[in-house]
Amino acid sequence: MNNQTAKNHLDTVIKKARVHFYKPIQIAEILRRDRIKGDIDLGDLETYRTPSS
Repeated sequence: MNNQTAKNHLDTVIKKARVHFYKPIQIAEILRRDRIKGDIDLGDLETYRTPSS
């Protein structure tokens, strides 16, 4: 396996790991915001969904 192939494999693993690590953090931030500010409804996704740009 050459260096470029190894780097591509590593980049793929890192990209997948970022998604898996980000979701629990995002969920924790939403739950904290609901507990502290109370300005969202956990039953309504649109109250805490980040608008896409």
